[in-house]
Amino acid sequence: MAYPITRLIIIGFLLVYTLFLLSLFDSERLFKGKPAFVFLVGALMFLFVYLIQNPVQTLIGKWGYITGENYILGVILLALIAGFLQEIFKIIPASAFEKGNMFIGAASGAGFGFVEAMIMIVPAKQFVITEIIEWLLVIAFQMGLTALFADGIKKGKTPIYYIFVSLIHSAFEFFIILGRMKPRFLITTDIVILAATIPVFLIPLRKYVKNKIE
Repeated sequence: MAYPITRLIIIGFLLVYTLFLLSLFDSERLFKGKPAFVFLVGALMFLFVYLIQNPVQTLIGKWGYITGENYILGVILLALIAGFLQEIFKIIPASAFEKGNMFIGAASGAGFGFVEAMIMIVPAKQFVITEIIEWLLVIAFQMGLTALFADGIKKGKTPIYYIFVSLIHSAFEFFIILGRMKPRFLITTDIVILAATIPVFLIPLRKYVKNKIE
């Protein structure tokens, strides 16, 4: 099968997977106007983040913080930039259209995570199962964290939740970056991001569904 076709098939699969995860929150609202629009705006937010985050992280690399014996410091800096920057941009669409709603938060995070996965697909020279699993986890993780942040806003604890979700996100990014830089840590990092994604996604999902039923 031609490589471009394979790429399109994987992107299509990721889109279906993303919509499936959103349907777990609220299948009745999935294709209605506001959630669909928030999904698209969330996707657009990733492009804004990419324009800011990528040059800053590249600059850190040029400064030599990710080389030598002290590379851990550089990885931490890269992770913190990604975590705090992405969380503030992801919550913007959710807060603008339905502040404090976890499903709308998940929709924004879904659009953001889907585009992030596509960006990672573009430079891939080959497709291996571990990379595909990582893309699946990234989408679920982005959705779950934005839903959690939206819930924190509803509780009137925006600053605390922003720091909380950003630090969790930064830890997630730390292990992803570390795994890419140091392949010997790849198995460990995969286990860590899987262990992090499961509760981050399931906790807001369970709470939203429970509240919806009640």
